[in-house]
Amino acid sequence: MQEPEPEAIVDLPALQAEYPDIKGWITIPGTCVDYPVLQSSAQDPEYYLRRTYKGEWRTAGSIFFQWDCTPESRNTVVYGHNMNDRTMFAVLQKMADAAFREEHSEILLQTENELQEYTIVAVLKTDIQKLSFNRTVFADDEDFLSFQKELLAQPLYHDPAFIPGAAHRLLTLVTCSYEWENARTVVVAVQVR
Repeated sequence: MQEPEPEAIVDLPALQAEYPDIKGWITIPGTCVDYPVLQSSAQDPEYYLRRTYKGEWRTAGSIFFQWDCTPESRNTVVYGHNMNDRTMFAVLQKMADAAFREEHSEILLQTENELQEYTIVAVLKTDIQKLSFNRTVFADDEDFLSFQKELLAQPLYHDPAFIPGAAHRLLTLVTCSYEWENARTVVVAVQVR
């Protein structure tokens, strides 16, 4: 007998009552990624880069949404540090390994409205000068499809079964990488539920 799908990871409304900048919760089952997702404003978009959900200074900071996206965006962008102690988004570095990725390909994102499920379709090493992986606004379906094709044109890994479509919402996870200055590991996942 198959277990029922979870409807929630945490009591998000209770967390938001005390910490209103918590906009979601992200989990990659089988890894250490099991964190609140914060979001600040356009005036201070990286506020949580070095702060906890309580607003206290911390080197590891928090996992946070890009300021101009929502969980309903066509491309929801989430940032986190690549910590030496393997916390936060350090696990994203391992996603280039086929065996590890296959075992940890599911990402759960709980939002105010629902528990969204994603599956990893691409892993990239890039930087913002080479690729605008953090775009959240698209003129139309054609623009969004063009963006998807650009993302999938240069990855370390790409799921050949994933054919871009206008209805596919993306979750883009970003962390630092050290192959060159400003390098990033970018993990792209597509919503499956």
